[in-house]
Amino acid sequence: MANVSAEYAAGLFDGEGCVTSYFHSGKYAQVAAKVCMTDPRPLKGLSTTFGGKVRPIKDIRKAHYKPQFEWIVYSKDAKTFFEAILPYAIVKRDQIALALELLSLIGGRGAPRRNQVTYPNAEQRELLVQQIRTLNTRRFAGVE
Repeated sequence: MANVSAEYAAGLFDGEGCVTSYFHSGKYAQVAAKVCMTDPRPLKGLSTTFGGKVRPIKDIRKAHYKPQFEWIVYSKDAKTFFEAILPYAIVKRDQIALALELLSLIGGRGAPRRNQVTYPNAEQRELLVQQIRTLNTRRFAGVE
């Protein structure tokens, strides 16, 4: 699959994507970008351009549903993806900005193992994870 533009990726992510953030074992912060859909071709374009993996999702809902596929990218690749699409994102702009802020606080030179939350900014990281979760669950109120 050919590369996709940042503009196309932003539109696709605004419509079908999500920012995920969580802690492993209460210690390790993780940030990911995910897009799920029934046609894997755009997802393969995202993978070619930004890295990450495309995989089928096991769907146990109903037999007549189309198979679904998921593209997911973590950490450094997620940061590259978010930086590329931020100028073009509309719907997920706030989540992307928070994810980039969180990614700036994890890992890097002198950091503990992998993405371990260190004491100096643990509270700030936890707050950012919670803010992303809150934005992901809010409902659209309509056009003003």
